[in-house]
Amino acid sequence: QELYKREGLPWTGLLLPDATPVFSAIGHVFKTLDEYSQNLMNRVGNPTDKSFCQKVVDESNKDPVKKDVLKQLKMGGGRKSSATPGLNEGFIVKHYAGQVQYKTCGWLDKNN
Repeated sequence: QELYKREGLPWTGLLLPDATPVFSAIGHVFKTLDEYSQNLMNRVGNPTDKSFCQKVVDESNKDPVKKDVLKQLKMGGGRKSSATPGLNEGFIVKHYAGQVQYKTCGWLDKNN
């Protein structure tokens, strides 16, 4: 922006929405992933990708800010293909550019 002003070029600023809820939701995902990965590595409980996903979604639903940002994947009608994640196999993060779908299968192994 400063460079445009110095060069005398026209500049129209962009107004972006507050991304703090998105950062908070994503930070919560990483914190929970680290917790579940540590439990898997230390053989504490029975952490799975599905239980990780369910915990992330459940805790987001309890938070008034995060519940509008992080949501459980919707199950589509019809036949389920191997490319379509099932219940507790992913979530959606909604941000200013749209919704991004995350499949969580294999996350615990990849994080260790």
